[in-house]
Amino acid sequence: MPSGARHEEKGILYVVSTPIGNLEDITLRAIRILREVDMIAAENISRTRVLLNHYDIKKELISYRRENQKGITQRIIKSLNSGYKIALVSDAGTPGISDPGSYLVSKVMQEGLKVVPIPGVSAITAAISVSGMSQQGFVFIGFLPSTTGKRKKRLNSLKSEILPVIIFEAPHRLIKTLREIRDIMGNREIVLLKELTKLHEHITRGHIDDILKRLEGMDIKGEYVIIVSGKSGEPLDRVDEESLFLMDRMLRDGLSTRDVANIISREGRVPYRRAYKKCLERKRLFYGSQEKA
Repeated sequence: MPSGARHEEKGILYVVSTPIGNLEDITLRAIRILREVDMIAAENISRTRVLLNHYDIKKELISYRRENQKGITQRIIKSLNSGYKIALVSDAGTPGISDPGSYLVSKVMQEGLKVVPIPGVSAITAAISVSGMSQQGFVFIGFLPSTTGKRKKRLNSLKSEILPVIIFEAPHRLIKTLREIRDIMGNREIVLLKELTKLHEHITRGHIDDILKRLEGMDIKGEYVIIVSGKSGEPLDRVDEESLFLMDRMLRDGLSTRDVANIISREGRVPYRRAYKKCLERKRLFYGSQEKA
């Protein structure tokens, strides 16, 4: 843990956004915080050290990964209770999104300790900003499950989603994932973003089949973001008749609005938010419920 004298006040955990590729994509505040903290908890020490060396920052680094998060979390909390200021940085981008950072933040907050966000670059916002698909919002998934069954179940739950869906993918699984998206969700229009902000950044738009043809025979490398267009041709609040029948039956049986919406969305019939909103409408219409969304 950090060397030096013990502080009298409680410490602060800073959740610091760092570049996703280009080292210039970092805020002045983030640089200042990285210089001022007592220690930096990094998901990838070697990558973080490159960033620190670039800005001539000399700090103690500890590894914070999914594999060691429980033990290191307790050590970090002990240091925070002793008054130390600690920065949390992910492999790239904003911590707590598709990385182990959310576990640490949750535990630190449970201890009543202060957590401060230092916002900055994110692959999610960078990708959606150039997609042309974000008029009404989007759904962020991150990495799909690694097992085939769970991955297909997740995609099935998204096939009725009307908003764009953002997925992260590794190069060795890219082709397989695109084929599964096509087979389950249809030959949707997508935006495929490779190595955002880096030297070999490339953005491709088109239907999945067309993009798969372009990828044939290519040596696929780098980090990818896939943005899948939402299901088109449906009103924003549309719910099919069979789902409405099931919804009414479960509500009559006494299930909560949240439970009914979860069941309907897990079966891949309707996105959760739409199912929840429709449940509230049905309860008000037929049962006089005053429950609010």
